[in-house]
Amino acid sequence: MALSPDGRRLLTAGSSLQIEEREVDSGTLLRVFPKEHSRKINSMAMDIASKRLVTAGDDGLLVIWDLATGNPAKRFQAHAKPILDVAFSPDGTMLASGGKDKKVRVWDALTGERMFSLDAHKDWVRSVAFSPNSILLASAGDDHTIRVWQARSGVPMRVLRGHSDLVTKVGFFPDGRRLLSAGTDNTLKIWNPHENQGLADLPHPDLVRCMAFSPDGKSIATAADDGCLRIWSTEKRALLHRVATPLNQVQALAFSPNGKKLAAVGKGKGISLYDTPSMELTAKPEWLDKGFASVVFSPDGKSLLASGEDGSISRLDLDRLRWSQLIPGGEQRGTPIAISADGKWLATTTGQTTIQVWKTEDWSAHREFKGHAKRVLDLAFSPDGRHLASASSDRTIMVWDMETGGRNSVLEGHLMPVTSVRFSPDGHRLLSASFDRSIRLWDPFRGNAVITLNNHAAGVRQAVFSPDGQWIASAGDDNQVLLYDGSTRMEQYRVGQFKSLSDLTAVVDAHNRSTPSAGATPWTTRQLLGPSTSRGWSIIRDGADYVILDTQANATRQAREQALLATWK
Repeated sequence: MALSPDGRRLLTAGSSLQIEEREVDSGTLLRVFPKEHSRKINSMAMDIASKRLVTAGDDGLLVIWDLATGNPAKRFQAHAKPILDVAFSPDGTMLASGGKDKKVRVWDALTGERMFSLDAHKDWVRSVAFSPNSILLASAGDDHTIRVWQARSGVPMRVLRGHSDLVTKVGFFPDGRRLLSAGTDNTLKIWNPHENQGLADLPHPDLVRCMAFSPDGKSIATAADDGCLRIWSTEKRALLHRVATPLNQVQALAFSPNGKKLAAVGKGKGISLYDTPSMELTAKPEWLDKGFASVVFSPDGKSLLASGEDGSISRLDLDRLRWSQLIPGGEQRGTPIAISADGKWLATTTGQTTIQVWKTEDWSAHREFKGHAKRVLDLAFSPDGRHLASASSDRTIMVWDMETGGRNSVLEGHLMPVTSVRFSPDGHRLLSASFDRSIRLWDPFRGNAVITLNNHAAGVRQAVFSPDGQWIASAGDDNQVLLYDGSTRMEQYRVGQFKSLSDLTAVVDAHNRSTPSAGATPWTTRQLLGPSTSRGWSIIRDGADYVILDTQANATRQAREQALLATWK
């Protein structure tokens, strides 16, 4: 199935062996294309710029159609066995196909000539996809692997392993930095096609209860049941500080808006305040004889708001170091708390399933939200303060409209209680964590899960975005904090790994020779930046210098480097 560029017409194909074009709004049949396939059509792809369509089927044929006339422009035998998927490159110059013969083949989309055939898969190839810049090609299949290739040369770059069953679909994100795959193991996985995966492991000796990003996103604080707070560098992915805390089981952490203070709350006499980055204790837990469940700083950084285990809300004036109780407590335990970015609204729960929103100006009740069947475990405001998300033991997430008081959406998919929920910094995505061992990224207003990650070996207690959105971190009962690259920008681009300098040079030369016809720009040394690989040659950046590495011998070849760079600049 494919949509026309204006979204008004729908093209379908299947067991009828013919393509039908219908009007989307009315369903009216507009035309039927001539019959070219002799067996079922399995896949089709559209090149919007040139108004072409390609179809592939069980007969092993590729047929390229002219959408203006509805007639075939080219027809050729591409595979000896059924083709399962076909794709146009975004620049319209190439076609890729994969099928039951275990082969991936790339074709010149203008002439129909075969450019090369790739035979690395050990079983059926079910999906092929080009990167948005047409430089990379990904393929996936029944051998449980995803393979990444140089699209114009067929040079292998990476084999991504992680699925435990057939991989049915693969595709690039619009920015080209990530790859999404789906499999019959009931998982979606997100990959960095240049480095296997954008995932880091921050080990802990005991259960990780909570974590928080610093405002600049350069560090992350974690608290584990071994009685220690840890500060990690997100850039170096290394431990910066480890300090023992006087608190009994830390329940929540929060950085002040300027990043100079870190608050920790826990059970019993439960609050400590630290100077950062020194991690010197500046406030002691005996300030208030009460256990706390959650904590937030006010947007101006002048006060600290903490919810007690009894459901009360208390405020600490950081200038006077004085406490005041804003909302009295009851018998409720572990009350979640959230404050809007402008500081106008505070959300808590009254009882276990009712959400109460307060005006911070006079602490009067503003709105009440009801809908969850079981206890609400976490709350989060959208960055603009127009929406509130709630996570519950009933395994759902609800998104509420602050203006109308209505419910926008119910997000369902987690198999166990949802422990954490956060909006992305731009407000377009919602991140959740659950005891079902997964974290999920949602479209909060359409109500669908965009990505599901199952990298933890036990329940996940918290998942958060860094303030700039470049990182996602999750903490689980497997004593692990996992750090994902969540940025949408790419400053370094890796072309591939090569067995010799001559292979590398040949790929660069081949690309630059094809530049006039492909309409692309020549490769430069900046585009060839990338991390070193386990074997072969790689180009990395060392300060201001570009260095070619023989990664098998782990040695720098300065003389050859200078010769190559002279020809590439």
